[in-house]
Amino acid sequence: MHIVWFVLRGIASVFASVGNFLFRWQDFAGAMVGALAAFLIWFIDKHHTKKNAYKENLNFVEKVIIDRINNAYEARVSVLVFLDDKIQKILRDIDSSPPEQHFVSQAFFPLFSMRSIGPEIHKISTGSGYVDSKIDRAFSISDDLVRIVDDSRRQFESTLELNQTLVLGKYNTAAAEKASLRACLVEYEHVTRRDLAERNLLTYLRVLIQTQVAITELKRIGIRKWRKKFSPKSPTRFLWWGRKEPSSLDIELNWERIEKCFEEEVNMQMARMNMSPL
Repeated sequence: MHIVWFVLRGIASVFASVGNFLFRWQDFAGAMVGALAAFLIWFIDKHHTKKNAYKENLNFVEKVIIDRINNAYEARVSVLVFLDDKIQKILRDIDSSPPEQHFVSQAFFPLFSMRSIGPEIHKISTGSGYVDSKIDRAFSISDDLVRIVDDSRRQFESTLELNQTLVLGKYNTAAAEKASLRACLVEYEHVTRRDLAERNLLTYLRVLIQTQVAITELKRIGIRKWRKKFSPKSPTRFLWWGRKEPSSLDIELNWERIEKCFEEEVNMQMARMNMSPL
């Protein structure tokens, strides 16, 4: 009888201990669930905020790139009209002027401004190395173009001012003066057309259009699918310890692959602007 009582008492004690443990575990589990829920809410809110900030930055970059495309296109049209109309008119006026008369002309380089890509765009990361590299290159070219356009304007104005000084001082005969002015203007027209209109501005426009086309695709498929589609694949892969980082050659070849993927769309956009692909 004593043995049965002892066994029953032991069983009751065990159940009491288990019940006490479960009660305490329930409090602990409730605290853990509450903390985990708070963490999840914070994490989701932070992820959502970061995602919205990324989208806003991408939209901002795209807006600036499109603005610079329009700016560069209008600048190129203005330069070509200036070369084809104004410069050619001055040359015709020189040729039609009386041989014994000196020639003085007043004309102005077209009034337009080249807007560079600001440093705030240069500092934004799109998450794509290819797109970021295109923005870096466009940023560099845009700064150079601002100086090149200003130099072209000064060269044209100084050419006319020098000719006017020579005429007023009567340093040369009329024929020599007009021949010198004509040669300077012909050379200026040739260099400005070749270097500014057909090289620098076209290169800048192509880089901008490549950037805009890539950003459009990046927005359409998202950064995860972009990386899955376009990330450089290293030829050396391992099993459980990961894979070798892509070399600079891997990255360069991958960027060439991306450019080929967008080449048709880029060429179409340049053709719509009546510009031949480089």
